[in-house]
Amino acid sequence: MAKLLEVNVEALTDEFVLQENRLWDSLSVVSTIAAIDSHYHVVIKGEEIEECYTLGDLFRLIEQKSVNTKHTASMENQHEC
Repeated sequence: MAKLLEVNVEALTDEFVLQENRLWDSLSVVSTIAAIDSHYHVVIKGEEIEECYTLGDLFRLIEQKSVNTKHTASMENQHEC
């Protein structure tokens, strides 16, 4: 995220406001979606990211999606038995 938004890593706190960064645009949203998918194996829609005001909001969304993905995979495994 620091590289994408051209800020120091130390600046990236939960309170970091994404919408106020001059580089936070549709291209950065797409890049963020790809990075999240690659790193966390979680699929997030652009509309969901655009609703995130802060970096903390984004990480809470990732966490929520991650929990839901694990729950769904667990349920699918139970049905296969």
